Amino acid sequence: MATMTIAILFDYFTVLKRVEPLFCFSEHTKKYDDGEVKTWIGLGYKIIKYDRESYTKGIVYTHILSKGV
Repeated sequence: MATMTIAILFDYFTVLKRVEPLFCFSEHTKKYDDGEVKTWIGLGYKIIKYDRESYTKGIVYTHILSKGV
């Protein structure tokens, strides 16, 4: 359990530094006319990075079952 918590926190702080997460096992990029949205899925969590002109840029760190891209 402690190892999983460390991996989740590591990925969280890694993405905040604008680097792709290390412990995620799935990555998906959806391209739009005004940018793209990247989604990484890890063990029990999902990281969504919005980089679009028509949407607020930012990073969402959420539970794996939440709806997103």
